[in-house]
Formats: sequence, C-alpha cells, structure tokens
Amino acid sequence: MQILATIEASSANFQAKIDSVSMDVNLLHADLHKVAKSLLETEQYDTKLQEEVQALQTKVTTLTAQMYGLEMRAEDSGGHSQRCNLQFVGFSEGAKRTTPELFLEQWLRKTLPGAPLSTVFIVERAHRHHREGL
Repeated sequence: MQILATIEASSANFQAKIDSVSMDVNLLHADLHKVAKSLLETEQYDTKLQEEVQALQTKVTTLTAQMYGLEMRAEDSGGHSQRCNLQFVGFSEGAKRTTPELFLEQWLRKTLPGAPLSTVFIVERAHRHHREGL
C-alpha cells in the first residue's frame, strides 16, 4: 500500500508540475502573440517611414535642382548688375576680323588715346548684335 501512496503522491506532484509548465507555456504563447503583433505593427510603421523618406529624398533632390537653378539665375543677375554694360552701335562689318573682345579693346585704346587705361585693361565680354534698321 505504501508504494501505491508514493505513486499517487508522485503522480500528484508530477501533475502539479505539468500544470505549472502548461500555464507557463500558455503565458509564453500569449506573450509571443503580443510580440508578433508588435513586430507586425513595427514592420508596417517601418514600411510607411521608408516610403515617407523616399518621398522626402525625391523632394530634396527636386528642391536642390531648383535651388541650383535659382542660384545660377541670381548669380547671373548679380553679375549683370555689377557689370558696366555699354552698347556701341554702328561698327562696320570689318569689325569681325578679330574676336569682339579684342576688337573692342583695340578700338577703345585707339579712340581714347589719352584715357587712363591700364596696361592690364581687357574687355572680358563682348558680342555682336544684329539689329534691324540700324
């Protein structure tokens, strides 16, 4: 009889341990379900953020190109306002034997011999315009 009592006690002890392990497994299962749900939400949020970052990168690229264009326009406009632009009208067709810059520089030195033009005086830019009626 004592063996039977020992077996029953061991069986009850074993059943208590099984119940405890079963409860722990159920708790782990619930926790795992929560973690899986949280992971899915995190992945969805990550995908959304990646799409937003991609859209922002595209916008930055577009705005950078626009800004570069505006900087070039501002620089060109600033250059125009800082330069002293002169327009000479009525030069003969022979003026095109040299570059417009060289022709104008030589013409100014010849036309204004007494002017205080430095030896390093140069004409940076010059071009011919064909105008009707002139």
